Amino acid sequence: MDHPALIKEGMVFALETYCPASDGYSAARIEEEVVVTDKGHTVISLFPAEELPIAARY
Repeated sequence: MDHPALIKEGMVFALETYCPASDGYSAARIEEEVVVTDKGHTVISLFPAEELPIAARY
């Protein structure tokens, strides 16, 4: 990396995953917010991704 940044305890990150559908057009993006702790990280998102409704399964 040209400009590395130090990750410190207390920092909060938004991590967004991307999952494309087989139709080549549709996709899902699910964001989780995490805070860096002295033991690693803790997810602080208010709505669990496991409970998200799915409109159409591909």
